Amino acid sequence: LDDDTSNNASDSRASMGGDFVVPHNLRPGEVAPILWRDGGKIVTQYAFQVGIPEELISSLIGYCDALGITELMRGHTSSRPILLGETGHGGGRFVNLSQNNNDNHSKWYVRRTKRTYHDDSSSNNNNNNMHQLSPANEQTHERVLRILATGRFDTVLKGIGNALGVHGLAVYHVSFHGVSHIEQLGESSSMQHAKQQHTHVTETGGGVYKLIIPLLLEENAPPELILWDDNGDETWRGMLRYSVG
Repeated sequence: LDDDTSNNASDSRASMGGDFVVPHNLRPGEVAPILWRDGGKIVTQYAFQVGIPEELISSLIGYCDALGITELMRGHTSSRPILLGETGHGGGRFVNLSQNNNDNHSKWYVRRTKRTYHDDSSSNNNNNNMHQLSPANEQTHERVLRILATGRFDTVLKGIGNALGVHGLAVYHVSFHGVSHIEQLGESSSMQHAKQQHTHVTETGGGVYKLIIPLLLEENAPPELILWDDNGDETWRGMLRYSVG
């Protein structure tokens, strides 16, 4: 792996990608394990890094800009957050978005996430302002799949399928996430990481994976990708990178 670690011992972990080795120049669809920077051990058998085609990022950003998703999420993560515990529709909102102000609306559901998927707290002081936007009907979901197809997402799926040795893969859920603020908690490092995690599906034995495709990243942000090791004993942070899923 071509890591960006330099010979300067004073380099910070943040500048080197956090606690993980970060491969450079992954080809679209090329899959690599995630390794601890200290010792080179594989972090977990259920997490990988994969090269993302530039066309896919461009297609998704163009779609988000044209449909108003970028503007919507900027508002929710700044001056117009959804309040936790908001009544109606499971604490979220249904929104109709249209491209170029035409009448061909797509329907979405947006909500503000809690600290973790299983956190039932309704307090609005939950230390983060992450919002999730997901298709609210089959028609909108199919449109997003077409955007993925135009961006050569099939190359990514083929690479993942070959690396995992599976005969078929399906995209069953797509969502856009936006976050601009996460506070640290006054607890141990592992507890901080555990309470900041946002999870959907766990303990599938490698049957379900979440693919994160960074579209807009804050410059000079601290490492924000959280991973548990296979023993569930330690969690550490790594950097999100453009063109790496």
